Amino acid sequence: MKILVILFALMVLCTGCGPAPEAVATQTAIAATAIAASWTTTPTNTPTATPTNTPTATPTNTPTATPTNTPTPTPVPPVSVASGNTKLRNGPDAAYPVAGKVDKGDQLELQARNQDGSWIEVQMPSGDKAWIPVEKLKLSEGMTGTLPIITEFLPPPTPIHGWRGDPVQTLCLALEASYTGVYHQENPDVTLGPGDSDYDDIYKEIQSYVSQLGLQSVSSDGVCHATLTVKLMINMSGAYYRGQTSGKTMYCYDGASVSGNVALASSEANLSYYESKMRPGANPETRSGCPMISRFFGESYFVALQGMRQMWGDRVLLFPVRGNQTDVVQYALQEMITLGPRGKQFVPELIKCLKDSCQPFGTDEIVRALKSITGQDFGEDAANWQQWWDKQKP
Repeated sequence: MKILVILFALMVLCTGCGPAPEAVATQTAIAATAIAASWTTTPTNTPTATPTNTPTATPTNTPTATPTNTPTPTPVPPVSVASGNTKLRNGPDAAYPVAGKVDKGDQLELQARNQDGSWIEVQMPSGDKAWIPVEKLKLSEGMTGTLPIITEFLPPPTPIHGWRGDPVQTLCLALEASYTGVYHQENPDVTLGPGDSDYDDIYKEIQSYVSQLGLQSVSSDGVCHATLTVKLMINMSGAYYRGQTSGKTMYCYDGASVSGNVALASSEANLSYYESKMRPGANPETRSGCPMISRFFGESYFVALQGMRQMWGDRVLLFPVRGNQTDVVQYALQEMITLGPRGKQFVPELIKCLKDSCQPFGTDEIVRALKSITGQDFGEDAANWQQWWDKQKP
């Protein structure tokens, strides 16, 4: 700015004594050009940012956790059995079935123990595992302390009334059935045995009762804790009738009488009960048809059921209730009616059955059973029965 002011002053001073105006103008233009040239900004080189090498993070080797070896319990050497004829069981209690026997001095490998250490799981020579009371083993102090503890077990089988043998989990099931009475006399060659549809139906029904007890069943020649044998004598009863059309007299089978023994036996104990059930015929004076064979399944099932009831208690009466054999359902419900207030265990299932219409032809008997057991009367109204029963629960 100072340069511009000085040049302007010099131009003014020289105006009167200098050359002609044209020359002055020319000089002025030249000077202005020079000045303008001196004002031209020389571009400065903006420094280009030199890229800096951002250091690449060198991956650090994160130390991998070295797996720690969980200390394996120190193997416990085999131990000796302290007394002879010792029973090994399927669970840590005398209520479990016998899995085998060992003698004094036999060597067993320890596997685990129960919570309080009163029973020890061992491996038998066969490789199978079973339980033995701790006092039956020769153990050093603290020997069982490192054994794994098992706290959950399947429940033991249902106890059997009057049974003096070992607990029973698996049954060999045997059925013996034969005809008797007039029908047998007239048809001596007709028998009941495996492969016969009537025999097989009875066998399967009894097998279902065993299953509902929570037990296993195998054939009569299988491996089991005891044998359940049902022997049935089937008498298809009848009477002489006069035909409506022909007027002839004929013998017709329309009733049944079944009797027999239900027995449970093992090498240590046995139980046996005699049962019978009769269904009388209609006995009209005349008939339009004459059946040559009478139904006897309900009576046969009921004889087996009653024998098993003697052994495993009243709860077996519920087993046929959801089945499709009307006669045995009726018989079982009649027994519940007879029990009255002692049959409270049946109430939840009877209400459920009423709700589900599980026995459309036995609804009246179900209601009668509920009334007899509870002293209440809600008819066929399952919802009201359920509401009342819910209030009875503690």
